[in-house]
Amino acid sequence: MKYQEKIKFANDIVADMKNGVKMEQLRASLKEKNLFESDIDQVITSAKNIMEDELGEKLITYLKNGTLDENKHEFAQVDNEVMDILLYRAKNRIKSDVNTEVKKLADQGLTEEEIINQLSSDIVTKSEISTMISNFRYYVEKPKGPEKTKYIMIGSGSLILGLIVMIYSFMNDGRGRFGMAIIAFGVYNLFNAFMAKGEHDAYKS
Repeated sequence: MKYQEKIKFANDIVADMKNGVKMEQLRASLKEKNLFESDIDQVITSAKNIMEDELGEKLITYLKNGTLDENKHEFAQVDNEVMDILLYRAKNRIKSDVNTEVKKLADQGLTEEEIINQLSSDIVTKSEISTMISNFRYYVEKPKGPEKTKYIMIGSGSLILGLIVMIYSFMNDGRGRFGMAIIAFGVYNLFNAFMAKGEHDAYKS
């Protein structure tokens, strides 16, 4: 099915979706037009996307303001299955925005409690925000302050000591393996100073 045909069929059934026509009926009407099942799936998906474009921002605003119940009459004719999908997508967009804000606040040094108090809502729970913070600190946040200084000092010190041991070993006909091990330990700590814990663990595995 060509893109233009798909969009035409999708636009045709959007009005039916808004008027509460059941999904099974929409599929049946498309099937009567000799569309394949794969084409019907594409048309339905496109129609849902069009519905989201038209109603999504309004739903997000009502959800954020806690005023959806008092404005439900605006969506009274929308089929329940379609409405559930639109609500699911709207909530996910809100959670995505909150996740972005969590990263921003965590990077500014706010505590977990401060971030939760600022961002938790009926849509995004305290538990979900706590998980977002943990993921940020594990996968994104790099060491800073005393922790970063510790890694740099251990790494730099180990590199210097390892070089001294290697030079001493070579001057005395040794192979310098112990010195190389110390250098490797130093490099490991220097990497840790500039890598998130998640990146570090990925390299370990």
